[in-house]
Amino acid sequence: LASMAYRYGSLTLAADAFARTLELDADRPGVRQNYGKLLRELERYDESERQLRIALEQAGDDDARARINLAETLIAAGKTDEAGRSIDVVLAKDPRHPEALAAKGRLLLREGRSADSLTYFEQAKAPSDPESFIELAEAALAAGDRAKAQSAANEALRLNPSHPWALAVAGRILATDGQLAAGRQYLARAFAAGPRRPAVWRSLAAGFDAAGDAVSAARCRRQADALSRTGP
Repeated sequence: LASMAYRYGSLTLAADAFARTLELDADRPGVRQNYGKLLRELERYDESERQLRIALEQAGDDDARARINLAETLIAAGKTDEAGRSIDVVLAKDPRHPEALAAKGRLLLREGRSADSLTYFEQAKAPSDPESFIELAEAALAAGDRAKAQSAANEALRLNPSHPWALAVAGRILATDGQLAAGRQYLARAFAAGPRRPAVWRSLAAGFDAAGDAVSAARCRRQADALSRTGP
């Protein structure tokens, strides 16, 4: 139930199911990692960190996935020094590890080094994963590289034309370029899709800000806050 709910975007239901599964059998590091990742997506960083530290202890220090998963939460929580050390351990063993490369990009972006992050997001791109291109687009926007942002957003939409995060980023790019009518159409489609993660609502809010629609931006931020406050 937990995995199915997670896959189809019912995140609070998935959180309940993961918690119940671990109550019944605590020695399941794979389940605990998925639970920790879900908590991170819901911006519940303290509990995510707690679960992922347990998962890493259960899986062992050599488990790259567990190490990177914890690092991702540490980045989101602003604990970049420890996160950086963990990522570097994985990349020292496998310089092309895609999850570690993406995590390094997020770390640099969190530290305000958006231009430096682009190399890592480029290397982490997965041909069939729209979100790897969306993250590249977000980083390129932060770095002021509009051409790269547009190209990455277009590729994400080619892979999934109805992806709300891709629509939100594409709409923001258009609005920032002064194409307000087209940008608002993309943003309206993203809003209608009903994002299920706080981060996507916040990206959509940034798009509405760029389009000059403060009311819709505020609605998106309220949606993000409501999701992150909902306990498992």
